[in-house]
Amino acid sequence: RRARAARPPVSEASSSDRELLRRSHPTLGNDVALIASEFLAGFQLVQQIDRPAVSIFGSARVAEATPTYEAARTTARLFAERGAAGLVICGRNAQRGQAIADELSATCQTLFVRADLTQVDDCRNVIAHADRAFGRIDILVNAAGGNDPKVTVTAERSFESIQLADWQANFDLNLVGGVLLPCQEFGPDMAKRGRGSIINIASVSAHLPLSRVVSYSSAKAAVLNLSLFLAREWAPKGVRVNTITPGFF
Repeated sequence: RRARAARPPVSEASSSDRELLRRSHPTLGNDVALIASEFLAGFQLVQQIDRPAVSIFGSARVAEATPTYEAARTTARLFAERGAAGLVICGRNAQRGQAIADELSATCQTLFVRADLTQVDDCRNVIAHADRAFGRIDILVNAAGGNDPKVTVTAERSFESIQLADWQANFDLNLVGGVLLPCQEFGPDMAKRGRGSIINIASVSAHLPLSRVVSYSSAKAAVLNLSLFLAREWAPKGVRVNTITPGFF
């Protein structure tokens, strides 16, 4: 058996980074700081294998200045500060995505690629841009996803009245664009090179149906299951696959 280099426990790295985040970014909530620190823990593990690392963020809802968006933006900034060779940020809103890229470019080479990650051709276009700019992708952060009021159970909208097309669209956003297609397109090259880290965003509602976002919760539960499968499938090839479960924030 090959000897493995010692690695710091993820929880230990996450704890120290979380405290640093709280001090340096006091406006962040605990869950936002946790998300960012877990991203950094994955980055640190990849750094020990092969520095520098290239990171890619996928966010289909980059247009919204939500806590999730702010977590992704803060995490991208921290990746840049920690020495990433480059960042590729992709999403559907060019104005906000390019603004993040411009903000980070002074610290780290960063480019924005407009993409809908539910479309195979868009995923491949992101890869082409990343390959031209950096030669490879070492870390994939799958942050595309979100809920839709049309698939949320309310007093006015019962579960049985949800339209199939609306359900499928939200499921595709969170599972197909959120994990399936990016992993299918970006993962094989990592496996071929024998190194890489994939971080998928789940949800506390994937574990327990705590609210009425039924399609979103079901899709995030599928994200957990698919991530477990990929972790087992690609571990022998040197690719780590993990999920982060944010709480309500």
